Amino acid sequence: MIGNSGANFSRRLKDFPSSPIRKLVKYADEAKKRGKEVYHLNIGQPDIPAPDYALKNFAYRIPEVVAYTHSYGLEDLRRLWAEYYKDIGIDIDYSNLVVTTGGSEAIMFALFSIADFGDNAIVFEPVYTNYLGFAEFCGVELRAYPLDVRNGFHFDNLNGMEKLVDSKTRAIIVVNPNNPTGVVLSREEVELIVEFARRHNLWIIADEVYKEFVFEGDFVSFLSTGYEKVIVVDSLSKLFSMCGARVGALVSHVREILEGVLKLGQARLCPPLLGQLLAIEVFKDKDSYRKYLKQVKDEYRLRRDVVWQESEGSSEIKIYKKPEGAFYVVAALDVENAEEFAKWMLTDFDRDGRTVMVAPAAGFYVSDRGKDEVRIAYVLNSDKLRNAIKILKEGVRVYKNRG
Repeated sequence: MIGNSGANFSRRLKDFPSSPIRKLVKYADEAKKRGKEVYHLNIGQPDIPAPDYALKNFAYRIPEVVAYTHSYGLEDLRRLWAEYYKDIGIDIDYSNLVVTTGGSEAIMFALFSIADFGDNAIVFEPVYTNYLGFAEFCGVELRAYPLDVRNGFHFDNLNGMEKLVDSKTRAIIVVNPNNPTGVVLSREEVELIVEFARRHNLWIIADEVYKEFVFEGDFVSFLSTGYEKVIVVDSLSKLFSMCGARVGALVSHVREILEGVLKLGQARLCPPLLGQLLAIEVFKDKDSYRKYLKQVKDEYRLRRDVVWQESEGSSEIKIYKKPEGAFYVVAALDVENAEEFAKWMLTDFDRDGRTVMVAPAAGFYVSDRGKDEVRIAYVLNSDKLRNAIKILKEGVRVYKNRG
């Protein structure tokens, strides 16, 4: 039994934001105990198996002693990962890449490396929610440049961003392709961000973990822009359905950043050995991983189209622009408070024993916007996804007409 100890806790612990992706989990668990089937559209956990060729080979690589590795990560993995980058047209050396414990650690290392307590960074909102938590952890204020769901979260200028900059502004944070919106930045948008960063001598922290999942347009990496003050966050979690392996990377051309990150890496000792060994097996067979990524991309495009088709013309779920990448979309619902609605879907609603869990989008905003929006992760197969969107639409109708 968990009791109240009466102890005093840190302000940071009390103020640390809850994850909008996981905060309703207890209601989903209770719904399942009551016998309901819950369609999880709240979390970016792919249902697609990891590469089978890598899993088979990995079984023979597990050592008798699961030992520490270098704080930078295994050199074999770093070399293979750098070769992958060159294969997609980004010229880096393995020494430019540090293996991290998932992309989450790369986010924290990046923020810690370029900002002190009391400094600030600019984010385009909505933004991947973990940036809010890690910014709080690192003592960095996030300043929001708002993008509009009705414009599909795109922009043709950065008017108004100047007012967010002061003497303590250190960086612009960009997620491309975007979680939670599914937006892929155009070359013109990338150039606008680079020009702004250059003018104000700011770092760009570019989260590019979904770069392989682009359905329309072309992916432009900030590493290829010629601007030096770039730190890229990468991860194998979603690319290869290896979320639990916890293998990410921080990439930069700036030697001082990499040397500083080594000290942070030494403090946490090393990234996980078994995850790195699995990643080596993934990257060793280029033909196989390219085939795998193409199949996965095609599958997510199909699922994206299902969400778009099932919501198109709907008054209950409004998606203003078809998402161009990743496997997420932010939709406006015909409700005032999406979080209360999402909770109600789990506690009070089902159709034929099935209900849907979504992530309230307000948790992806720094400001108080997004209260009528949700993030949908299309990580279920097409049949389940089609059914889930139909249930979600019906849920909105019933919720609005309830007594």
